[in-house]
Amino acid sequence: MYAREKAGPDAATRGFTLVEMMISMAIGLIILLGMMMMFISDAKVSDTMASRTDRLSDLFLVSQIMQGELRNAQAGTISWSSNVLSYTNQDGNSGSFAYQYSGNNDAIYWLRPTFSAYQEMIRDLDTTSGMVVSGTASGVWTITLKSSYQDVDRTTKTVDLSFKVWARN
Repeated sequence: MYAREKAGPDAATRGFTLVEMMISMAIGLIILLGMMMMFISDAKVSDTMASRTDRLSDLFLVSQIMQGELRNAQAGTISWSSNVLSYTNQDGNSGSFAYQYSGNNDAIYWLRPTFSAYQEMIRDLDTTSGMVVSGTASGVWTITLKSSYQDVDRTTKTVDLSFKVWARN
């Protein structure tokens, strides 16, 4: 008979080989890189959504102020000329919204009916058409506000908000 060699205590405590360790480290690194790329992608999308939401909320706030003022204007007193939207309120005081563009600093300024100086409402509007106003013979005015934000790929995208107003009286 042949003599059998008994398994000693070294056989049960045997570790991983160098090749097994290298393979498991490579797999772990691939998983870690995948998780990191997902995190970076989610952060970019989150930044884009925050930027777009901020711009839309700014445009919405400006539109609400403009609608409130223009709807309380006297009938026939709303006019658009040289990038200034003028109106006269029920008390007979004149006010206006002025769109000024100069290079990278496009903004809408508001001259309240009881104030003597313009106040800035919003800036960083679209450089070509940040505020577009058109009216009809029946006194209905369509106002479009345009701004921009950067998307995930860091390209500039335009966001706009349009609304219609008319004097109530």
